[in-house]
Amino acid sequence: MKKIALLFFSLITMCYVQAQTVITKDFNDYKEGEILNGQDNWKARAHSAGGGQLKIDYLGDGLPTTPDETLGVFFNTGNTNFGEIATHKSTPDFQFDFSEGGTIEIELDVYRNWWGTLFGVGYDADGDGVVLPPMNYETTNPNPNLPSKDGGVYFVTTGVDARPMFFNGIVLPDNTVPVDFDYDYTGWTRWKIMIDLEANDKAGSVTLFADHGCLGEFQPIPEIQGINAGLTPGSGDCKDPAMWDGIFFLNSSKAGYDNLLVRHIPAGLSSQFIDFASISDQLVSAAPITLEASATSGLAVTFELLEGPATLDGNILTLTKEPGVVKVRASQEGNDSWQAAPSVTRTFEVINPDDFTPEITIRRPYDGTKVYVNDLESPVILVLSAYIEHGDAIKFESVTCDIDGETVELMTAYPDDPDNGYWYAQWTPSKYGAHNLTATIEQSGGKVTSLSNSFEVTNTFDNISVTAFDGDLVVSPQKQNAFGDYAFPTHVNAFNNIKLNYSHNCAGNCDPYDRVGYCRIKNYRGEWVELYRYVTPFGVECDATMDVTDFTSLLQGLVEFELYFQTWDGQGYNPTAIFDYTKGTPEYKYVDMKEIWYGIFDFGDYANKQPVPEKVYYFEENVEKANLKIITTGHNWSSGTNDAYNTGNAAEFYEATHNIYVDDKKTFDQHLWQNCNPNPAGCQPQNGTWTYQRSGWCPGSLAKVWDYNIDSYIANDSIKLFYEFDPSYLDECHPNHPDCKDGFTCKKCSAADNPILRVSGKIVSYSNNIEVLNGGEVDLQENTMDYNVDMFPNPANDVLRLTTDYDKGKVCVHILNMQGQEVRNFVFSGTTTIDISDLTPGMYFVNVIGGHVVTKKLVVN
Repeated sequence: MKKIALLFFSLITMCYVQAQTVITKDFNDYKEGEILNGQDNWKARAHSAGGGQLKIDYLGDGLPTTPDETLGVFFNTGNTNFGEIATHKSTPDFQFDFSEGGTIEIELDVYRNWWGTLFGVGYDADGDGVVLPPMNYETTNPNPNLPSKDGGVYFVTTGVDARPMFFNGIVLPDNTVPVDFDYDYTGWTRWKIMIDLEANDKAGSVTLFADHGCLGEFQPIPEIQGINAGLTPGSGDCKDPAMWDGIFFLNSSKAGYDNLLVRHIPAGLSSQFIDFASISDQLVSAAPITLEASATSGLAVTFELLEGPATLDGNILTLTKEPGVVKVRASQEGNDSWQAAPSVTRTFEVINPDDFTPEITIRRPYDGTKVYVNDLESPVILVLSAYIEHGDAIKFESVTCDIDGETVELMTAYPDDPDNGYWYAQWTPSKYGAHNLTATIEQSGGKVTSLSNSFEVTNTFDNISVTAFDGDLVVSPQKQNAFGDYAFPTHVNAFNNIKLNYSHNCAGNCDPYDRVGYCRIKNYRGEWVELYRYVTPFGVECDATMDVTDFTSLLQGLVEFELYFQTWDGQGYNPTAIFDYTKGTPEYKYVDMKEIWYGIFDFGDYANKQPVPEKVYYFEENVEKANLKIITTGHNWSSGTNDAYNTGNAAEFYEATHNIYVDDKKTFDQHLWQNCNPNPAGCQPQNGTWTYQRSGWCPGSLAKVWDYNIDSYIANDSIKLFYEFDPSYLDECHPNHPDCKDGFTCKKCSAADNPILRVSGKIVSYSNNIEVLNGGEVDLQENTMDYNVDMFPNPANDVLRLTTDYDKGKVCVHILNMQGQEVRNFVFSGTTTIDISDLTPGMYFVNVIGGHVVTKKLVVN
């Protein structure tokens, strides 16, 4: 059906645009079970040292069938550096010539893989029969330092990972990736690359579309709409479309491909695109919707109702009060100057809220547990989580708890995020003994759902011990995350110390290497907070302890846990976590914890030396004491694997001192260096290099926690925090370093061992007033330590001069258009002049990064 639709669209388009050519390869007449290489003029070979071959089949090893369940191309070997490059040159039955300009569209069904999958059009500069641009394969990404002159325009997609080596984007002929974006990675996706060779005075533009699930509905990728391609017609290299002689695709590890289509529309008509915002799911009672869309040509956009319980009058969409799926198409047919725009279809569901019931979990106090108190004067926190299908449309109008006849109304910190789902309120027990609680939710449309539990309030207790996971949470190389819910008592003013006893156990054979891991828990606001970080010992089991008293207000009720280890060998881990509560009166009854930094950041990246964003935290008015709590661990080193090196053997084995600026003044330092022999947790002897000093951690121990007292800032109501990575360090092997040269500065400038720092930063607030648990507010600052940036002229025409007094090195500049698309990025110090003659007239944002971000507005005439 899909192919019929494609053919039908092609016939319609050929009626409108003269001399359009459409060529396809559906692989259905190829020889099943045989390799692609040599069939129908395809040339396929290994792209590097790995093994495996592209083959024709209905499905791959562990991969689903093609979307139309016919023959496709599959690569079945899973490993890094394994994969092939396949290229089809122009032949009599697959003929293309882009020397006269026009517009190129390339479509392909793709089943992506972790290490990278790509396809595109380009120039076989060395004449070896394949188009293989210069690139790395762990992950697959462009490497302009390699000698290959092959190249063109291609789309690449890799795995889901926070590290910068994993990304999705268009690669241009200069081997740059202007923007990165995220998408739904599940299953097959049909991609369309559209290259307008006439745009930007023949420098060309690139637009990307995706049809997730291969349903026949392309959606534009907002980040990649009309990106300047940087083409140079007549140059005789890969930047010259006249030289493009091959359509190619490449995989690293397992992947699948099907239904290749190449469409060439000759020059003479400009391309245009439609901006049609997504439509959220609607209730059956929703008011009429005014559809709004615009075309880059300025021509009027028309709408068509394709299906669903609605009527359409012009641009007014009226629902018919019945549930179902509505599809609306926006079109612009073009004229004598403009090509027809690719249509954009929006799909949404019409929901009857009475058909759906929320899933409620009463988390605090948890059913059958005890609430430990010293008196009946200190309130406790009630917590429940509730989720409902189509939560973006069905709202919870009222969430209450009835406790022995007393009704308490709950609130959420995230009213616009149904995926958070956490509701909480304070409640003061009026008596000791048994209590019955009924949680009730009234949703859109008036439907009511209730759930009940019971618990006991008591002032009779002693020290207690709570076991969370005990071998039941298992992580492995195949599943590095595990989740579980564990019951804790609810308490207030009852315990003055909580100790974590952690036993690191292996689920069979231990991973022989040291692997970083963490444990996170959700607080009463439904926010994830890192409880601890642990780096495994070399191939053995060990124990460790940690004071977690600051988490006293989080480790209550039914708590959600996440356990993670970045393990690649062995049979995985199944640790044990036991929490010992010591009876006693704490200094403060309530402790709130707000994570302001959490992530993995490049260390010593020339283009972004200070990647941790500055934050302003506004204290809740009842705070009596406050700390800044930081966990930082350094990772990666000069392993030499695949010629991977970095400066100073960082970050794991580099002794660095980082700084914390408070209200623009350097206030605290963090000497991130730890002696590992003797092991701080007593985990010795081990295998491997456990004795070496490291950056904030040791194998077989919990990472060091840094606590900085910030009491003196509470009276100011807010605190501005900037976490400065050691400014004396620069990775001269980083691909962003302008002086890095393969074989000279480093063996390989694009190697994957560039240093990183894992950072968790929390504001911990203490009080004897429960209101502190509402938490403070966090703002992301764009202007931190002062420096100036001037732009002249503004408005500008062809050139722009930038000047800065930033005195800590070079600044990195990113120029974004009004759609958030990056059109320029570069670094400079002092003064620089750039050519902007190819920028479309309009408003732009100029982000200048020099330890923090300064944002300017630019107008291009």
